[in-house]
Amino acid sequence: MDAILRNLLWKPQYPLDDRAASDLDDLRNFPYPPYPAWTSDPRSTWYSSALNTLHPLLPLSFALVYYLAAKWANVAIVRRKGGARDLTKDSKVLRGAIIMHNAALTVYSAWTFVNVAPAAITFLYAGWLGAGWEGFKLAACSIPTNYPHLARFVYFFYLSKYYEVVDSLILILKGKEIGQLQSYHHAGALICMWIAYRYQSQNVWVFTAWNSGVHTLMYMYYVFAAMRWPFPRALKRSLTTLQMLQIASGTIVTNISLFLTLYPGLVFKTASGSKLLKQLDPLWSDAYPSPLFISRNRALQCPAEAATALGAAGAGCSCIESRGAALALHVNTAYMLPLLVLFLNFFVQSYLRGGTKARTRGSSSVSKRKAAINGHSNGHANGLMNGNGDIKSD
Repeated sequence: MDAILRNLLWKPQYPLDDRAASDLDDLRNFPYPPYPAWTSDPRSTWYSSALNTLHPLLPLSFALVYYLAAKWANVAIVRRKGGARDLTKDSKVLRGAIIMHNAALTVYSAWTFVNVAPAAITFLYAGWLGAGWEGFKLAACSIPTNYPHLARFVYFFYLSKYYEVVDSLILILKGKEIGQLQSYHHAGALICMWIAYRYQSQNVWVFTAWNSGVHTLMYMYYVFAAMRWPFPRALKRSLTTLQMLQIASGTIVTNISLFLTLYPGLVFKTASGSKLLKQLDPLWSDAYPSPLFISRNRALQCPAEAATALGAAGAGCSCIESRGAALALHVNTAYMLPLLVLFLNFFVQSYLRGGTKARTRGSSSVSKRKAAINGHSNGHANGLMNGNGDIKSD
């Protein structure tokens, strides 16, 4: 049983790995993805030189410094004698900046979603249309994250995680503590997006699409909340629930790839009878074999025989393409599970225990501090708060 589990989580060999290399060598030497440029320029100078955004030192050190700075700010600024003052309360400039911050992230998240989700869905549909279930599996296990269209949005989404720590600065300006949920989220999300893009995990589109879609709704809420628009409690609770569903469903969907096995021969066999392949080349007809199956060996010219020779019913290959992609999946899963626990704790404190107390006698200073510690403002796994950090019980 242990051997089966180990082979499921970490196979001895993946399709794109160097068979002679150790695990560490494969991770260290795995090629960096090409710069996702709009032009023909294959790489950007800052992408791979002085400011190497994909070198592990940058995200790891940034995440550590941010996390420690957040804890320091809670002690040195927010919890100091007399408490921290809300600097945004009487400042139109700061309030306007907060609104612009949330509005910009709303537009950016929507832009990312409408470019990533349709592209991924189209790719999956093409696989299904071309070769049925086997084609769908092949598409799901080989979504080209280094393809310029998809890569640029995933890469920019990774970069946006550096900017999102501004959410924590807003909390400090409002005199609120940076909760454990927020600091854990921002530090972890940065590392997870880095490792997923760095090792070209096929599943990175799931996190990008799921997250940017929910981000759009959440930051839109923050815009209106910063403008002090009233919202029904049921809406805020529903949006928080949506965030938890995002975390749970994203984790489940991405881990399905651990159980998928690809059979290239079956893909060829199914695709040979597909009308789609004949539509791709007007010269194809029933009288001519598909180029996929042309071979010097005349015995392989028949699609069915070719599929059999390729191992249609034989051994398959892993859906996950490399050790790096496997590591990225495990890191993201290890990050998501504690995040979901923290989120559930926030939900209970804010909407069940905290909400009941607030309706009966208002929030005490103790309950406020609990809310601040457990709560989470802007971010892709946000707890729902009023504006940027004020938990409000209706």
